[in-house]
Amino acid sequence: MNELTTTTHPPLPDTHLYRVPTQSRKASSGKAYAHERALLAQQLLQEVQTTAAIFDAISNLIDYAAFLLRLSQGPVPDRMDIRWWKSGTGIHHPTLVRWRRKEGVRNHATPVLRLKKQEISKSTIPQFTPIANHILANYQRLEKDWQMARGLLVHGTRPGNLARTGIFERTNRLNQDLIVTSRTIIRAFMEQIRARSVPFFHGLHRRFALQR
Repeated sequence: MNELTTTTHPPLPDTHLYRVPTQSRKASSGKAYAHERALLAQQLLQEVQTTAAIFDAISNLIDYAAFLLRLSQGPVPDRMDIRWWKSGTGIHHPTLVRWRRKEGVRNHATPVLRLKKQEISKSTIPQFTPIANHILANYQRLEKDWQMARGLLVHGTRPGNLARTGIFERTNRLNQDLIVTSRTIIRAFMEQIRARSVPFFHGLHRRFALQR
């Protein structure tokens, strides 16, 4: 009887594959087994790459939503904002915050743990309030998908998992919605300018011309 030698390889995952006797796996051995492994590895790599790509796209849309939210409110007291907040684990997460004036500090951001119906500052121009609320609703959907995509990257994913979530359709829809919202903000600004209620920000058209 041959003496078994010990190695220092990392422990194998606790899956059924490694508990099946070698004799029972002969049907999948050889070239067929190697082909199955290579195909699975390729599918997993494609799934991870796609998940990383959609994760980056959602992160960019969150930044765009934050930009539109700031434009729709202006520098008013108690305004809402979206920031990448560093958690206790050292990871920066998209977080809703409210800017408040604090003694000794010009502006102080505090996280909004629970979004209520009337979160937009009353100092916001009334015409822009529904726009800001709409942006907040879009952000909430984006933040959920951001968390889901990050979870798949951190904890592992399987081929087809991402497509079944409907995340591609939601991301494209929200992307188009934010573009429409940016145009709505421009029209609202133009109406306010004609009414001489607010100054027109220099270069606003140029900034929106660079929208995705």
